[in-house]
Amino acid sequence: MTTKKVLVTGVSRGFGKALAETALLQGCRVVGVGRRCPASLEDREAFEFIRADLAALETIGTKLARGLGKKNSPDVVFLNAGVGGPIGSSGEVSVGEIESVLRINTLANKVVLDALLERSSQPAQVVGISSGASFNGSGGWLAYSMSKAALNLLLRVYSHEFPRTHFSAVAPGIVRTAMTESICEQPLDERFPANARIRKAFEEGRAHDPDNAAERLWELLPAILAQPSGAYVDVRNLGREGDD
Repeated sequence: MTTKKVLVTGVSRGFGKALAETALLQGCRVVGVGRRCPASLEDREAFEFIRADLAALETIGTKLARGLGKKNSPDVVFLNAGVGGPIGSSGEVSVGEIESVLRINTLANKVVLDALLERSSQPAQVVGISSGASFNGSGGWLAYSMSKAALNLLLRVYSHEFPRTHFSAVAPGIVRTAMTESICEQPLDERFPANARIRKAFEEGRAHDPDNAAERLWELLPAILAQPSGAYVDVRNLGREGDD
């Protein structure tokens, strides 16, 4: 039986690190991409690390090509790397701040996809980590919402152009990450109800820790694969509990 190969971006911490650890537990070989290799992964025999700053778009393709070499491309790709960006009134968010978030949350994923899809063997499944904010338009989350909506559409367009690969934009629910924890620290503001919902989920114990969220997403990969390529998928609609 051929060992499945998985690539995870944003592997340095949080959900990305948990996705890599979950794939390793499933017996996969894992390639992690990020600025820093987590200590818990660096000595794992089945783990390879590609050091790359996903904000430096012009270097990503070269680093992926060098890191992957002539070996087979990954079977499954998790486009997980992302930033939350500024939280607050949209009128106070600068164009530069929006561009910075789009650069990592959307454009870096295009560069990663282009580097992988030009290889002789292409991934079977690409999962882009999205959010309900991509269509809810949550108040106070302008840059983040824009970037995730653009990611959804990016994956949908690629699904038409690359039919051998299954693409999906997946909202994993509320996960305890640096981003959601920082949102919980924001002062309550009635203009930004999504912040209050996330805080309530934390208080009520409904926020998933990264390990549990990663395990749940891995279990749902077959159900995600059964959806039309290019679809937006909320894990709450796949028979498991979750919030977003």
